[in-house]
Amino acid sequence: MTIFRTLGRAITTAIACITFSLPATADTANLGAFEGFVANGKYRDANFYLANGFLTASEIDTSQLFYSVLHSRFGDDIRRNARGIDELYNYLTPLGSIDLNRPFACGRDDEDLCLLVNDLVRKGVRPNELTWFVARGLDMNKRDVEFVPATLPLMARFGSHYSLNELNWFSSNGMVLGDESYTIEELVNYRDSFIWHQRSYALKVPSNFLNLGDQNFLDVLVMVLASDMDLNDLQQSRRREALCNFITYAAASYAPSYDYLQHVLDEVTQFRGGNIGQQVRANGGIYAPFPSACVSLVQAMAVSHARLNEVIDNFARSGDVNTAGWLLSLMQVNTQ
Repeated sequence: MTIFRTLGRAITTAIACITFSLPATADTANLGAFEGFVANGKYRDANFYLANGFLTASEIDTSQLFYSVLHSRFGDDIRRNARGIDELYNYLTPLGSIDLNRPFACGRDDEDLCLLVNDLVRKGVRPNELTWFVARGLDMNKRDVEFVPATLPLMARFGSHYSLNELNWFSSNGMVLGDESYTIEELVNYRDSFIWHQRSYALKVPSNFLNLGDQNFLDVLVMVLASDMDLNDLQQSRRREALCNFITYAAASYAPSYDYLQHVLDEVTQFRGGNIGQQVRANGGIYAPFPSACVSLVQAMAVSHARLNEVIDNFARSGDVNTAGWLLSLMQVNTQ
């Protein structure tokens, strides 16, 4: 009898251990199944796990789930998927509050961290669609030591995805544009798939960047002007024209932190004397390689440049007599 009692206790203990160990494994599987149904918009099937006690609301990270499904299912077209995004949000919020401003796991295997506001601007999401997120607490001016502010991808897309009127919308909805500063480290390390130069996603910073401190709004705009974007030549010309107009408008409010003229002429090969007044037909339209607004901007930079003669000498030595002659004429007019 003792042997049977001992054996019985052992079996009972083993069963208890097995029973005790099941919920952790089952909860992980149940959570995965629940998230899969939510990701596919099958909310009735997802409710099965909550209604029958397989899962509790406290086990669901509603913020991360909203972010993940937003990107995986709706991210390609926020405008067209507005109704589905709203349904997703309304389904998840009764289960737990959704914080749109926290860092989210993202990237391949969720190894990286992202901010939603930066993601939306990188996608070029329009103000009409962004209004929905702002109404639900999205902070357009979110800054975190681990992330660049959304103003940087916004400026990179100014003139292509976003217009001056849309910049005004961002400003009126909480984004600080103009008073902020950027460390040279975050500018050097910034990577953006929209920036495209010899297979590099890096912003074109001045060659003497190691000697530079914090950069102001205009400093960054000139770096953006000097950087190539993933656009055809017609789109690139229109982007540069919009930027040159905006930089000219804003210039009086800022002091340059580096040599704007040298940086722009070093990096934008289209900004040459031989291209002034030229028109090209391509990409379904007519464009100027050196837009008139940019000609005026570079001229303004040149006439106030302390070492314009050195810039002229460099172009003369390289055989670019058109650009050297153009800059020389500006210097001569300035000295009269």
